[in-house]
Amino acid sequence: MIFALDYDETFTADKMLWTEWVQHAVERGHSVSFVTFRMGPENPYRDDDNADIIGDAYNLNIPIVFCNHRQKKHCFKADVWIDDMPELIVSYEDMTNLKYGCEVNGDTE
Repeated sequence: MIFALDYDETFTADKMLWTEWVQHAVERGHSVSFVTFRMGPENPYRDDDNADIIGDAYNLNIPIVFCNHRQKKHCFKADVWIDDMPELIVSYEDMTNLKYGCEVNGDTE
C-alpha cells in the first residue's frame, strides 16, 4: 500500500510512535511518504528551509511531497492518508460533493 503521512501535528505529535510505524510499514513492503501542505525547501515563511521535515525524512529514508499550499490529493496519490487535517487532502470536486450530500441529508449544522 501507499501511505501518505502528514508531518506537522501528525508525525510531530508522537515521533517515536510514527518512526516505529514507518519502519515496520516499510519492512512489510509498503511505501510511506511525508505529504505536507507546506511550501517546498525554499519556503519563504520559514527560516530553517524545512530542516525539521527534511532531517526526519532522511533518517527514515522516505520521500517528502511538498504541496505548496495546494490540496494534497492534487500532489500525491495514496491508498491511505494519515492526517490531522483531512480537509487539506480532498479536492474541490470532493468538497463540493460532500457539501451537496450534507445539504441533501439536512446535515448543515
